[in-house]
Amino acid sequence: EALLASFPKGTRYTIRQAVKSGVVADREVGDAEIRALEEIYATMVARKGATPRPPGFFHAIADFLAADPSLGFIQVARYQDQIVASIVVTRYGHRALYTFGASKDADDGIPKTHLLQFEAMVAARSLGCSIYDLGGFSAGVGEEGLRTAAQSINFFKSRFTKNAVAVMP
Repeated sequence: EALLASFPKGTRYTIRQAVKSGVVADREVGDAEIRALEEIYATMVARKGATPRPPGFFHAIADFLAADPSLGFIQVARYQDQIVASIVVTRYGHRALYTFGASKDADDGIPKTHLLQFEAMVAARSLGCSIYDLGGFSAGVGEEGLRTAAQSINFFKSRFTKNAVAVMP
């Protein structure tokens, strides 16, 4: 509850809306979930121009994390029994890093990734992490209706905190 209370009001509302809508975050990941992550990620690459990953990339990460769960996890969001988003979180000491992620681009009004990120933050705390790093933030958030793909991602990330931390590249 304290973590949820630390978010801006709009983000808290969106997380609760996802729960009410039936979105469920799940860390039980097998071959079907990894295949879904690969498909969703490939679609996002085409849609947003992200860096493509070779076949088997996410399976290799899943195997690596399964061998030592203290190093991180893969988590999926399900809505109406379909995987609609997935993220990879890796752990470095007390820092959890949102390493990869993607969601289906369905304009259905259902917030798929807010709950997923929130539950990942909770899981990271259970691994002893005190920092949850949402990753790069170099293009700003832009203006509503005029955002580039990178700015849209940054806008999403900015909704989880009031303070963006700038680090050296």
